[in-house]
Amino acid sequence: MKEPVGLERLQSGRNLLFIERSLPTQLVPNRDVGAQLHGKLWGNTLAYQFGYFNGVEDGGSDDIEVSDDGKDVAARLFVQPFDRTSIKPLKKFGVGVAGTHGTHVGALRNYTTSGQQIWFRWRNGLGTTASPNVTADGPTDRLVPQAYYYWGPFGIFGEYAIASHEVALKAGSAPGQTTHQTFDNHSWQISASYFLTGEENSFAAVTPKRPFGFGPGSGWGAWEIAARVGQLSVDDAVFRDRDAVAGPDFATTASAREAREWAIGLNWHVNPNIKASVNYLHTDFKGGSKAKGEVTAQDEEAIFGRVQFAF
Repeated sequence: MKEPVGLERLQSGRNLLFIERSLPTQLVPNRDVGAQLHGKLWGNTLAYQFGYFNGVEDGGSDDIEVSDDGKDVAARLFVQPFDRTSIKPLKKFGVGVAGTHGTHVGALRNYTTSGQQIWFRWRNGLGTTASPNVTADGPTDRLVPQAYYYWGPFGIFGEYAIASHEVALKAGSAPGQTTHQTFDNHSWQISASYFLTGEENSFAAVTPKRPFGFGPGSGWGAWEIAARVGQLSVDDAVFRDRDAVAGPDFATTASAREAREWAIGLNWHVNPNIKASVNYLHTDFKGGSKAKGEVTAQDEEAIFGRVQFAF
């Protein structure tokens, strides 16, 4: 199941504003094996989730874990304080917080752009060791405050993810050639949408008022415009050598310190089962390599299109 952490990660793929999820999703777990207690109180006023999982790295999914015996505890509380009131403009306002705590050992995931280019890669090829040089090796904690607001055809949501890891850099097999470091990575995003055809916006799937067709009661479906802005920043402690601090960098020389993204999109909800989307995304980088041919040497421009079927 999905661990109850990232807001956009928990949103159904059927109702995503964009074809690719945003940068904070790369700092939170995806699917994992575990047990979870969840429910709602007083209508939708308070939603709670509490789970015990194998534990996965940032943005990762797993079914059988063999790297360590540690587990993750994950919890989430989400409040819609006006759900049972008569204040219609605030009924779909919600705010919450989620997080995980555990101990991880093993491989770490690199960070990519929406276009699936790797812009941050952990150190490898250092010293005489043939295995990846940088691995998780200790406590891992995440904290994700989040919120959304919907009123009529308008909707907006955002989240801020903080991921703290203890890692080890192994330069060789001899004693004293392993360096430990704790780092905190940060990411945020804000996404908004508006239904030009007047549908009631929602975090859940939206049904067109007049599905596309040619018979009685049919129309042109639902048309939705969307915009997003976000950023992912890597802890400066990862770049020790670049900053003239004793010890090697924990990242490759081509890695950037930060990725910043903005995007616009158009969604056509043909009917409750078919959705067509087109996105334009721009990503630029801070503190990356300027060498010709490197991912971070220039901005990324991407155009995505998708036709989606859901039943």
